[in-house]
Amino acid sequence: MTELEKTTFIFLRHGEPVGGKIFRGSNDDPLTELGWQQLKKSVKYLSYDEIISSPLKRCLEFAEDLHVDLNLPLHIKNDLQEIHLGDWEGLSATQVDILDSKALGAFWDDPHANTPPNGESFTDFEQRILSVWTCLKEDYLSTKQSKTLLVVCHAGVMMVLLKELLKIPMQNILCLKLNYASKVRVEVYAASYGLKPQVYIEHGYEF
Repeated sequence: MTELEKTTFIFLRHGEPVGGKIFRGSNDDPLTELGWQQLKKSVKYLSYDEIISSPLKRCLEFAEDLHVDLNLPLHIKNDLQEIHLGDWEGLSATQVDILDSKALGAFWDDPHANTPPNGESFTDFEQRILSVWTCLKEDYLSTKQSKTLLVVCHAGVMMVLLKELLKIPMQNILCLKLNYASKVRVEVYAASYGLKPQVYIEHGYEF
């Protein structure tokens, strides 16, 4: 099978953001200097044809930098942004535990059934991400050209994709460890070949 018969998506988690370890869903923090270094190291030897990005700063600013440096097309997908965590946004796990330890424990046990107060439900988040994924596959496979796409996004986005592609049980979804600048490469073939997507995971960098 030749490269012309598949599309490769490289999902890249953003680097370390400003603000430390907090519940950071829709909070729009930029990258730290370390975060920039993590991402530059992670993509150093990658080859790709186009860039797709979440609109949040911790993804988009790096994607825009690559867009300018490499003169590659950049597409911003608003629905690729991280899950909104409602009243927990900007708080540490310790702070949330003090506010409502029962709610926090329930969320860790089963995020699908336990939405943070005023947050986005995991069901809605999952549907949003899988809808983007379906559109990306359809758009790029329909061109019948070999392309590799770098998708700069979030841990939650990558968890949803891995859950779908690898059929991971919901109760295990938060057990996935995706450090800053982790990569998940997914090779997708045209439906006519009857082949399942191939998934490769490369862990990134701790603090």
